[in-house]
Amino acid sequence: MTASAEPLPTVPRTVTGLSWDVYHGRACVWCEVLLMEPGARPVARVEEYAGVHDLSTTVWGCAPCCQARGVGEAP
Repeated sequence: MTASAEPLPTVPRTVTGLSWDVYHGRACVWCEVLLMEPGARPVARVEEYAGVHDLSTTVWGCAPCCQARGVGEAP
């Protein structure tokens, strides 16, 4: 019998709770490691507005997290 894999965290639906580094595209959205190595990819656009203020941002993933989730692979 094999143990079921732990579910991977999903991309947040709002910018609330994102760290400064994640919000500004400097850290991985899943593991929050700074994106210093090549292979980082844009993962999703998180859109949020506060009245007329656009708080939307593009969140990025590091190479190991993207590979584990199949982000950026050809279908």
